[in-house]
Amino acid sequence: MTRLEVPKRKFWEVSIAGAKLQVRFGKLGTAGQLSVKQCASPAAAKAAAQKLVASKLKKGYVATSGKPIKRGPQPLIVVHDSIGDLGAMWIDDKDVWFVQLFEGDGADTAVKKGTSLADALAIDDNGGVERWHFESRAEAERATRWVMKHASKRATVKGDMAADFTRWSASVRKLVPRTPRYDAGRGGSITATRDRTHPWIHPRPPSTSWVSNRLLVPVFSLVGPLDPRLGKDTGFYVCVDPLGTGDPYSEPVYEVYVQDRARRSTVDAYFEPPGAFWSVHLSLQIDTISDYARWAVTEHNGDKGTVGFYRTKHLATKKEAIQLYDARLADLASRYRRVQRPGAHYSKVLEEIDRHARVKQQRPLTTKLARVHGAMAQGVVGYTAASENLLSYKIAHIGGAPHFCQEEWDFTPKNHFGKGALLPIVSVQDGDEPLWSAVLNDGDAGTINFWAAPGEPLGTASFSCH
Repeated sequence: MTRLEVPKRKFWEVSIAGAKLQVRFGKLGTAGQLSVKQCASPAAAKAAAQKLVASKLKKGYVATSGKPIKRGPQPLIVVHDSIGDLGAMWIDDKDVWFVQLFEGDGADTAVKKGTSLADALAIDDNGGVERWHFESRAEAERATRWVMKHASKRATVKGDMAADFTRWSASVRKLVPRTPRYDAGRGGSITATRDRTHPWIHPRPPSTSWVSNRLLVPVFSLVGPLDPRLGKDTGFYVCVDPLGTGDPYSEPVYEVYVQDRARRSTVDAYFEPPGAFWSVHLSLQIDTISDYARWAVTEHNGDKGTVGFYRTKHLATKKEAIQLYDARLADLASRYRRVQRPGAHYSKVLEEIDRHARVKQQRPLTTKLARVHGAMAQGVVGYTAASENLLSYKIAHIGGAPHFCQEEWDFTPKNHFGKGALLPIVSVQDGDEPLWSAVLNDGDAGTINFWAAPGEPLGTASFSCH
């Protein structure tokens, strides 16, 4: 039931019982008069109730607390996207808010008929509200200018599109911690590397894919203070077969590593035989199409001054892989000295291997990223995760590329390595150059999403089809 009053004079109430619309009104202190109307459906009754509420508010009625209902600002922009969904954007200090109403759904229809946005979302929240939180007002304003410059298909509506910041803010506080966003071209503390040997914290050779038996080589890495939940100085690395990513259905295998400079690796071990080197590495290989995982143990050994020999054994289960990894470590430890890190020569070995694994379209790049936004987009009403397509399918990179945000995370994949909660780190889709590798794309209308869990050395990847 909704109750409104004209202070010290009269009241007005509306309630719904199935398809019945019940209105009671009269002088304060009396029972008033009751009016009952049979509507075509419960949805029609809700719509009629919200329209009546909006009408009474315009006539000066207020909430029963005696305080006027606060109306937020009107949106900076209202647009229709390419399939007719209605979107709107507001700025609220460091927050940029978006609302999307799906074309033809209850909330969209109600707004187009004149119902206020807040009342329309109360009728039908099968749309969405999301917040983008920035580190400063200046960054928030920069994002809104970018959107308004690139938005197409601007729209007008009859309804009141005033923002409901108070209710939306209360909802967003219940959500999970936010993920940082970063931007290129400003310098910064994050080193992004593509299409060259990873700046490993704990070096490792390439392994081979269990699907094609081709090498999984470095395609991009992020090193620095990525997220405090992962560590103060983190390396996030992605390896893939550069010849197979053009068709994810034939070679959808990725390896994702998370290394913390403050922690000793639990999946990499190094030994120093006289005049030689030997290392053993545990890997998790993810099939992004089926979310199927295989395990791998890779060994690399040889005389110093040579690239040596590296070979991979694939295993079906984590238990089998750990047993083999532990057995190899015990055997090598009985014969050779184990060290924390390999010598300087090993970096040159990996560079030589990497040079021979390159393909024509790969163009090495190293750049710095700055943390410019304090948080990812967050779904508030309707959405469980924020979408890239809120205002227009052409607007995918709010605030600039790369778009380190929760984008197209339509499901959270299984954590095959441990039990930690997976955090979305970054998503990459075809055409996301110049930062990302030209060979790192899905070859289809989709996105490859990369994840990591705090304290766990092996991350995962997933595929989202648009």
